[in-house]
Amino acid sequence: VSGLKSITSKHLALASQIISFVHSLIPDIRRVLFLKIPEARKHLLMSELDRVTQDYKVHRDEIHTKLVQIMRERLLANLRKLPQIVESWNGPDDNDSQPSLFAKAVTKEVTYLHRILSQILLEVDLQAIFR
Repeated sequence: VSGLKSITSKHLALASQIISFVHSLIPDIRRVLFLKIPEARKHLLMSELDRVTQDYKVHRDEIHTKLVQIMRERLLANLRKLPQIVESWNGPDDNDSQPSLFAKAVTKEVTYLHRILSQILLEVDLQAIFR
């Protein structure tokens, strides 16, 4: 947590990008080390780098899962309000052509999350999260 009062979606997106960056460097690190390491230790080095590579991928995937979970929790919070909103639909004074409060709230939260994440994440990661 490092002094943070809370971890936001922006923090998670930044962590994801850092992990992706380091993950992308591992093949180059592997090539350089492979040239410098004695033959007897190359097998151990390769297996450890494979494990580290997998750990980075898993951690990044877990962060993306957490971002999806945040949006799911926000949707569920809004869904709890939906029965009250539905009661007002189809009433005698239901001639409002504007979106419902439910639709506005969900749209606002999804838009906010998309705006924050799109400033930080790669397009491919952004698409994976929103799918």
